[in-house]
Parts: sequence; C-alpha cells; structure tokens
Amino acid sequence: MTDPSIERKKQLIWDLAEELGIKIRELKETGRRGQGFRGPQFEALAAAAEKFADIMAGTTSMERSQAAEDLVEHYWKHDTDRTEKSEGGGSRSGMKVMVRCGYGARLIHEGLQTRVDHWQTVKNTSPPGERPAEAAERMALAERYTSIRNQTPPKKHAGRPGKVIGPIEIKQTAGGTNSNSITWEVGRLFLDHGDAVLADDMLDAILDNGGALTTSVLPSFALQDILARVQTAIDSVATPSHEVKLLRKALAALDPGSPT
Repeated sequence: MTDPSIERKKQLIWDLAEELGIKIRELKETGRRGQGFRGPQFEALAAAAEKFADIMAGTTSMERSQAAEDLVEHYWKHDTDRTEKSEGGGSRSGMKVMVRCGYGARLIHEGLQTRVDHWQTVKNTSPPGERPAEAAERMALAERYTSIRNQTPPKKHAGRPGKVIGPIEIKQTAGGTNSNSITWEVGRLFLDHGDAVLADDMLDAILDNGGALTTSVLPSFALQDILARVQTAIDSVATPSHEVKLLRKALAALDPGSPT
C-alpha cells in the first residue's frame, strides 16, 4: 500500500479478522448456521466485507487484493478449527473473493436467496388446470435451482451445465454444489463483470444443479402422474408429518433419482 497510514490499515484489517472470527465462533456454538443465503454465517461475512470496503476506500485493486489476503489468512490462522481437509479446500480462497467484493457480497447473497425463493414458489404453486405430468415437469425444473447442497453418494444431480450469457461464461461442474461454493463462483464473476452477474438468468445458471439423475429409460406418463401426486402431497402443509415420512420413502422407491 502507498497510503501513509499503512500500519493503521493493517491493524484495522487484523481487528476485522478477529471480529469475524468471534462472530463465526459464536455461530458454531449456538448452532445457528445455514438458513439459506440470508443465514447468519453469510451475514457475518457480508458485514466484514462492507467494513473491509470502508477501510480500503481509495486504494488500488492490487492493494485491496493483498489486504483481503492478509485479513483471511489472519482469520484462518487464529480463529478456525483447521483440519487437513479444510487446508486443502477452497474455503480460504473463496472468503478472500467475497471480502474483495465489499458491499457487493450482500447483494450476491440477497440475489441468490431471492432466486431460490422464486423457484420455491414455482415448485409449490400449481397453475389452474395443470395436468399431473405438467406438475412433475414444473417441480423437476424448480428442483434444479432449490436443491443446491453437496450430494453425498449415491449421486443425485447431474451437475451444473456450462453456459455462456453475453460475455460471461458459466463453468460446468461435475456434481452438486453447496451454498458456499455457489457464492464464491458468483463473487469471482462479480469482480470481473460487476452487477451484470446479478441478473436473474446469471444467478439461475450458477444455481443450476443440472437436474436429478435418472435411468436411461424414461418413466411412463402413468408413473409421472403418480410421482407428481406423491410430491404434491409431500409439499402440502395439510399432510401430517408422519405421512410425509412415508410418502418420501415411497417416492425414493418409485424414483431413485428424486431429491429426498
């Protein structure tokens, strides 16, 4: 940094790293994690990214990149329960990306959750006169954007398809993607392309899990109708919880590629 207050900025960055560590540690202790892209873990990172942007106002891109490196490395060394797996994962690099996004981090989280909410509404809303086969198709489409967690074996989703929207390329992924990796991917594109990445079609393309894996033989229309009726009953608030459990087992037996 060329700023005469370089040492002050460094201290503020380290203080911010420790503040982030405290917040994340508190979330672990209370079990308050997840809850979608508006969840407290994403909120803590967004708040840190905004404070980072204020501290680094007026600096160059290179200076901000180095400061983000310092912030996350300081946090990682002092405030995380590091394991061999976490050391080899993408968590640190992903956090550095989101910190560099500054005030854009919150826009990314909010944009992704808004799209998930939209597709959840699509999944739960049956248009008048809809046939069971059409309902099955609608719900299968919505699942591509609402089921976004990593898939443990057996694999359930085909993986994000590659796609090019204008000048922006969405890279293909082989398997399921979790919420963290999705935000990191949007963050990387945001740093290169700005607000264009927050468009609905862009966010949908990044959320896309490629759809449920199915056998090479397509189910009959009769089976599609049965699957649609079972799924509708599962999604209905009027279905008792003990019946939902039985219906989920039935759905898994009828269609092994379906989300559970």
